Amino acid sequence: MKRSHAGVRGFTLIELLIAFAVFAVLMIAVLQLLDSSTRISKTESNLSDIQESVRFTTYHLLRLGRMAGVASGTDDLASTTDQSLPSYLDNGGVLVPLAAHVLNNVSSFTDLLGTSHATLPNQDVLLLRGYFENGPYFIDRAGASLVSPVLVSGVTGGGLSQALRLPSANQGLLLMGQGRYAVANITSASIAAGSPDVLTVNFDDSGGAGAGAVWLSVNQNATYNVPAHVYRVAFLETYMFFVDPNNVLQRWRMSSNSVEPVSTDIGGLQVALGLDQDRDGALDQWIFDTPGETLPSNATLAASLVVALRMTVFGRTHAEVVGWTEPTATFNLEDMVAPTGAAAHAKWRVMQVVATLRNYSL
Repeated sequence: MKRSHAGVRGFTLIELLIAFAVFAVLMIAVLQLLDSSTRISKTESNLSDIQESVRFTTYHLLRLGRMAGVASGTDDLASTTDQSLPSYLDNGGVLVPLAAHVLNNVSSFTDLLGTSHATLPNQDVLLLRGYFENGPYFIDRAGASLVSPVLVSGVTGGGLSQALRLPSANQGLLLMGQGRYAVANITSASIAAGSPDVLTVNFDDSGGAGAGAVWLSVNQNATYNVPAHVYRVAFLETYMFFVDPNNVLQRWRMSSNSVEPVSTDIGGLQVALGLDQDRDGALDQWIFDTPGETLPSNATLAASLVVALRMTVFGRTHAEVVGWTEPTATFNLEDMVAPTGAAAHAKWRVMQVVATLRNYSL
């Protein structure tokens, strides 16, 4: 028996088109929601990575900053009798702090061996001159007759063990003796195995060119004078930290004259120096922390010590975040210049640390 379909109505073409249109709108909304959720998830993941990069960078700078030495020499940089290291170097009539110095808000700089480097515009370059690569080693007392090489035993005269580390050529050799110090350039070193092991360090105190000239300039009156009673030695390094145009924090190392990447996604580095103006052990003033500030005179600096570093690291997402503009309050630290263009629409993370510099006499 045949069933009649008379009077049974199907979907018209217009109804099908409307249904497809509604379905398409719903699918687009769902896909946009998924895309937005994916972008948010990716941004948050990037921010987590950036936060970790900023945290690592600040820890790295803090660790090295603490091991930069504070000299406490005479205010008279031309002294021929004082054998302690000067607090400042005379750079064409302008006093430059010896241990830690800031090139403030630059776009390029020249390292201590004469090579130029580009930086992210309006960012600081941190110079750490005389970073302790190791704790001081005790040696048998040597007087003013001390000449190259220096011998360091794995066991002191008092029977204490010393873990010997091989220094690199062009590092500084710090000779320490009863409040009197001298720095020479390491030319080579070797460790002879035995009972105990013995480290032999060859050095050049004549200055010359390159790293030798840099280390000679660290001495009082840029003159190498062996302390009367040398009983400890240490190895020094010099670093310059800067953010390159690709948002990578780079570290220039003087001994190898090379640039090494430290961390990525860094949008800025700002550094302030803390001064003890009357040398009483208390921090009195920060410099390089205010836009357009007037720096202290040579006379004020000569009476002061640089005793602390305040370092602010800015991390940022590599790409813009749609619909986002970073609040200007994020950049109200030190004399950071607020970014413009695409950088203003990235998301940022900031961390600030303070490092107290180590005194050479400790």
